[in-house]
Amino acid sequence: MLFRSTDVSASLSADAAELALDVAAAYPAAAGVRSWRRTLRLDRGAPLIAIRDRWELSEASERTVCYLITPEEPTLDGAMITLPSGLVIDVDAALDGPGAARVGVERRDLDDPGLRAIWGEHLYRITLTLPGQRGSLRTVVRRQ
Repeated sequence: MLFRSTDVSASLSADAAELALDVAAAYPAAAGVRSWRRTLRLDRGAPLIAIRDRWELSEASERTVCYLITPEEPTLDGAMITLPSGLVIDVDAALDGPGAARVGVERRDLDDPGLRAIWGEHLYRITLTLPGQRGSLRTVVRRQ
């Protein structure tokens, strides 16, 4: 089985760079992903990076998650995540189910010497849990 992205497009200008793709075919059929459209945009003027996800599953799920990985310990304040370097990650989710998006953080110790040489002794995994059958998620990374 071939896992891949489809319907890929890109644009580049002096003000912005954007990549759009459908990642549904990157998941096995058992995952029940009907569509998953992702757009990544670098706005040089703002400056910020925006990631927009829109998805539809074959049935509602409590296990839909997106992960962000950082070597810095994040601080959570609702839908805003702050990193010690001064970066802020704003998260805005719209879901069709009765549950709300949840944000969690866990420290992951690294035991691989190659990864430790690059990242240090641990990384932090930010988990965005997105219950429901369909929804959208906008993640913006910007300076504080």
